[in-house]
Amino acid sequence: MMRAGLFLIAAALAAPAFAQSVPPMVAFIRAADNGDAAAMMAALGKDKLPREIEGCYLRRVYGNPEGGVLAAWMCAEGEKASRVVLAEVGQADGKAQMRIVRETRNKVPAPPRSGPALAPDPAPEAQK
Repeated sequence: MMRAGLFLIAAALAAPAFAQSVPPMVAFIRAADNGDAAAMMAALGKDKLPREIEGCYLRRVYGNPEGGVLAAWMCAEGEKASRVVLAEVGQADGKAQMRIVRETRNKVPAPPRSGPALAPDPAPEAQK
């Protein structure tokens, strides 16, 4: 699977004019961050989302040293349990590609979504 890095996502987020021609991986992550299942499926070139992430929210996106990104989804499993799904996300053949690499069940409820997964890191002076 050919992969692109976080720089593609950062460039697409920083330049709204670039939004019309974003790479499929960026379109997928952006759609996931907005909870737009239809746009996620379009970026993947599929008519259904992987069952592991249906009804989940994108919690965080990390750079993957092997290329592409590692995306973490949080999934509620009722009031007393949750799941975390990790997936490698990249692109090939003009489509986003996603491969589930880990799924962990927890005996605690999923925390509420606290904001976008792609929120920029605070400026260094704000971290002091």
